Amino acid sequence: MQPVDTEVGSERCPKCDAPLRAGLDACATCGLTRARMASFSAERDTSVTGAVHAAWDRVIEDWSDEARHEAVFRLATEWGEYNWVAARYREQARTREGDPIAPKQMERIRRAIEATLLVSGTAREKPQPSPYKNLLAMFALLLILLGIGAFYIYMKSKTTSDVPPPPSRSVTPNHPQVR
Repeated sequence: MQPVDTEVGSERCPKCDAPLRAGLDACATCGLTRARMASFSAERDTSVTGAVHAAWDRVIEDWSDEARHEAVFRLATEWGEYNWVAARYREQARTREGDPIAPKQMERIRRAIEATLLVSGTAREKPQPSPYKNLLAMFALLLILLGIGAFYIYMKSKTTSDVPPPPSRSVTPNHPQVR
């Protein structure tokens, strides 16, 4: 087994923007293989709406124009292209070191994504009680009451059988009773 060279090169992953390590066949962060990186980039760029792509090209033409950045943001919001636009701003932040525009726009996109997730998230429904839960509780209560009743009858029959019956007085039909 040969040791893997882990020196970080200048090449970056097109999916997660992590620096790629020399000697590895895939990105150590997201796992995208080197063989798939070129086709991933091509697919990512062709899947973007033409209006967003054109707006981005206009931003690159005049980087300092706030209106162009606003247009890209609006279109990214409209078409749901936040990931692609954020990746473009990440690239620009790396190449335009010290420029405040790219980090500001990336933060704006991050907040928009969070807001979208919060708005689109659905509240969990409270779990409804089982329709048979009350029936099972009543059945258990009935069994307990039957058990108590059976125990009561058993105890009653045991106590009455232990006591001898009272002596019976015989009454003769022809003789009047004396009191």
